[in-house]
Amino acid sequence: MPKIIKNLDEKIYKSALNLFYKLGYDKVEMKAISKDVGIAVGTLYNYYPNKKTLYRKILTDSWNSTFEKVDKISNSNEIGKKKIKEVLVTIYKDVIDRRGLGREMFKGTSEQGVVFNKLRERVLYKVIDIINACEEISDEAKEFNERVSMTLIYNSFLLINEKSEEHEKNLEFIDFMVEKMLF
Repeated sequence: MPKIIKNLDEKIYKSALNLFYKLGYDKVEMKAISKDVGIAVGTLYNYYPNKKTLYRKILTDSWNSTFEKVDKISNSNEIGKKKIKEVLVTIYKDVIDRRGLGREMFKGTSEQGVVFNKLRERVLYKVIDIINACEEISDEAKEFNERVSMTLIYNSFLLINEKSEEHEKNLEFIDFMVEKMLF
C-alpha cells in the first residue's frame, strides 16, 4: 500500500523553489527534488511531467506576486513620479529576493518559451501603462515610452547582475534614471 503524504504538492514546490534558489535551474535535477522531499522520482513525475513545467510554475507564481504589488501601487493615490519609482524599486527588490530565479527571462534565448515572453511583456507593459498615466512626464518622454520603459527595466536587471553587492547605490541610480529620462 503506498504511503500518503499530506500536502505533497506543496512540499515538492517548496523543495524545488529552495533548490532552484540555491543551485539555479541548470544544476537542479528532478532526482534531487524527489530525494529532498523523500519520494520516488516516479511520484514526482506524477505531479510535474518535467523540470521545466515545475520551474515555470514557480516562476509564474513568483511574478504574479510581484504583479499584485505593482497593481496595488498603480491603483494607489501616489503621484506619478513617486509611483513610477516605487514600481521600479518593487520589481528590483522582488528580483533580488528571487535570488536569480527567472534570469532566463531577460536573456532573450530561444529556449525561454512562451511563458517567459509573456512575463517579460507583462513587466514591460505594466511600466509603460504607469508612465502613460503620469501627467508630469514630458511629451518627448511619452513619445519614447516603450524604449524608456525597456531601458529602465533592463538596466535595473543589469545592475542586479553587474553590481549585485551595491543595492543602495543601485536604487539611487534607478531614481536618477527616472528623473533624467522622464522629467
